[in-house]
Amino acid sequence: MERKEKVNERKTSRGRQRIEIKKIEKETARQVAFTKRRQGVMKKASELAALCGAEVVIVTIS
Repeated sequence: MERKEKVNERKTSRGRQRIEIKKIEKETARQVAFTKRRQGVMKKASELAALCGAEVVIVTIS
């Protein structure tokens, strides 16, 4: 009985929250964010090419 009471007392999270999409005002911060995201996309593309044997092309415009 005591165990059931403790389980019900757990804190519940609010889940994944929606983030407002807005322009990054600082030029340097915007460039840093772009560079980090570009590196992440390049890594994903190379993993996809290695796993599937596919040719992958990425076009980025800054």
